[in-house]
Amino acid sequence: MSRTLFAAAFIVVVACGTTARTMTASGSPPGGPTEAARTSPSIAPTPSAASAAHVALYGDVRDGRPLATNPNLVVPNDLMPIAGATVSIPALGLSATTDARGTFNIDLGEVASDCATDVIVNAAGFGVWTYHATPIWTYEHSGGGIRLYIQLLTNAEENTYTHKLETPRPGCVRVGSAIRGN
Repeated sequence: MSRTLFAAAFIVVVACGTTARTMTASGSPPGGPTEAARTSPSIAPTPSAASAAHVALYGDVRDGRPLATNPNLVVPNDLMPIAGATVSIPALGLSATTDARGTFNIDLGEVASDCATDVIVNAAGFGVWTYHATPIWTYEHSGGGIRLYIQLLTNAEENTYTHKLETPRPGCVRVGSAIRGN
């Protein structure tokens, strides 16, 4: 009974994205199978009191090329992060560079109304990744963060955000210190 309870608690902790250390698998003798350490995905930045209405575009940039030869890889854990990639929002004049973990964070500031814009990612040795009509939501709709998971490939890749239950959003523009639909 106690082993079953331990296994259930371990699964909940790992599923929630908490880092787990190497542990012996439940029911295994000492020296038996182990669970490898895992890292948590990037988490939405917590807004400070001064930026309570600010929205951030954040996420991860990974090397998607190994998926072409091994479709059994676990995404994102088995894909290497890409450090030094540039994530930009040309219409708003904003950009960020990924860190060693392949994560980025762009503070959009205040978003007055929902809108959409293009996001472009460039990295040496990879094709340009473009996502058209990326939704940018107000703080109330986004909870303060919009997360993107990006896999770069050898060739350029272009996609457009579509959702059958949503109407297209107007393009994003900066008006003073806020972003809104035009």
